[in-house]
Amino acid sequence: MAKEKLNDALFWQKERNGVRCELCSWRCFIPKGKLGECGVRKNIDNSLYSLNYGKITSFGPKPVESIPMFHFYPNSKTFFIGTVGSSFKFDFKEDGGKEKEVSIKKMYSEIEKSKTYSATFGGGDPVVDMEYVLELMKMNKKRGIANVLVTNGYLTNETNKKIDKFLDGIVLESYASLQKDFYKEHCGIEDTAPIRVFLKQMKKHRIHIEVSNVIVPQIGEDLESFRRFTDFVTAIIDSYTPIHIVPFKPAGKLTHVPKTSTALLEKFWETAKEEGMRNVFAHGISGREDTICYNCNHTLITRKNGVVQKIDMQKDRCSSCGLKINMVIK
Repeated sequence: MAKEKLNDALFWQKERNGVRCELCSWRCFIPKGKLGECGVRKNIDNSLYSLNYGKITSFGPKPVESIPMFHFYPNSKTFFIGTVGSSFKFDFKEDGGKEKEVSIKKMYSEIEKSKTYSATFGGGDPVVDMEYVLELMKMNKKRGIANVLVTNGYLTNETNKKIDKFLDGIVLESYASLQKDFYKEHCGIEDTAPIRVFLKQMKKHRIHIEVSNVIVPQIGEDLESFRRFTDFVTAIIDSYTPIHIVPFKPAGKLTHVPKTSTALLEKFWETAKEEGMRNVFAHGISGREDTICYNCNHTLITRKNGVVQKIDMQKDRCSSCGLKINMVIK
């Protein structure tokens, strides 16, 4: 690949005999001619380049609830952009699909044509395509289009500080309630502490946060770990943070793991409520996807399989008791 066709990377510095990438919390030292742990950032002649700039697996409008995001412009469409690459080394995720190159100009034109309120960057993990993502986020911000990031949260604080001024919402994708053994064996990550720092930074800048927790049967269904997980969310953000309890889809080296049962999802939903979480959603279970006022128990938003059926609110307040709900609306 010719050097002039590569895109200059952000978040790195030169060191003796190589470069140090400071984009994600691997903080890779990359010798000349080598790749970082993500596989999409390369040292060429002691300068760092992005190999995945503008490489996209999918793009287009989709319901914001499918992100999943239930308290951010509910019942609206978001323009979803599926990026290539991840800072995690998953052994259980399916391929994101065929890659295509889409220029910044073309992508932004598609976002504008969609007339959506927001653009969502997801896929493997959009953080490792930050050069492309950040450029689009800046353009969106100027035009009043909200930016949402779906991420594993494994960023450096340098990256956090650079992007937080352009972000409006995030979904933290977590697995097995952040159990360290699971992350080490199936995500290739030994230390989840950077996720805590990331959430603190997002909270500090008043960015809307929702948390998705994939329940992995047998190897990631420990309720005590989940209780610690809810304590973690409450301590870093608050008890009003929307928590999505999501079923596991067997894939890769974990095809032998069964699908998450309804009974197991229900058990986690009940545990989160017992732990004082106000907005808990168990995906795929009737009545457990609804937003319910935690003051008067009035059903505010009814959903079925992630699709909004009915909204009964007065702007961001309960139509019954007037309580202000943790929700971003137009």
